[in-house]
Amino acid sequence: VRTGLDAARAVALGASAAGMAAQVLKAHKAGGYEGAKQFLQRVVMTVRSVMLLTGARTVEQFHRVPRHLGPALARWRPEGLG
Repeated sequence: VRTGLDAARAVALGASAAGMAAQVLKAHKAGGYEGAKQFLQRVVMTVRSVMLLTGARTVEQFHRVPRHLGPALARWRPEGLG
């Protein structure tokens, strides 16, 4: 997971968390504490924006938003995942 959009996609597909330690460390290396803080703020803002655009107010609602998967990804989805 590299971006807030990647994290939002993972959660929308059923994940309860998304790891991005490498990206936080890269941001810290480039900009110190403030760089890491700004990166995480962008991630949070992106996830909130995606949730707003899908009409989900909670993570539980976000898990239930309609999904549009391409053919390659659709072949890998677990049973019951729309």
